Amino acid sequence: MGLRGAGKSTLGGALASRLGHALVDCDQELARAQGAESAGELLRRLGESEFREHEQQLLERLCADPEPHRVLATGGGVVERASNRELLRARTRCIWLRVPVELCARRVAAEPEQRPPLLGAPDAAAELAELAERRAPHYASVAALEWEPGPGAPDALAEALALELERRGWS
Repeated sequence: MGLRGAGKSTLGGALASRLGHALVDCDQELARAQGAESAGELLRRLGESEFREHEQQLLERLCADPEPHRVLATGGGVVERASNRELLRARTRCIWLRVPVELCARRVAAEPEQRPPLLGAPDAAAELAELAERRAPHYASVAALEWEPGPGAPDALAEALALELERRGWS
């Protein structure tokens, strides 16, 4: 979990591959289920409240599934609802990808479908800074591990994260 642009999908995919697990990208699942091109489009179409309702239903289904061997790349705002935070604490081991807001903003700017602000801030960087401040306590309350990926290719970062998970006995 982490902000938009933190690398949840990219690193999640590399980690899932490294561990031999399936990846479930929650934003992609939500968009696909609703016939949207992206989670950003879906958020704009449904509004935040209805989007979060669909997100919560997906998370509930995923957490009820007994399959333990998968990596979830959650949406950045999954922690907005207290019920989601409770579910994540009870049923998952969350890794908070702590990536500087400035880097997230650069990555978001490079992704055409994510470029427009989604929640009404004047620009993506301002929106991310606001979200980071608001969500940090929620991420911290749910995270079993706070991890700063640092520079590197996704495969190398996934290897480092996999080693950390193994060190903790989580792999």
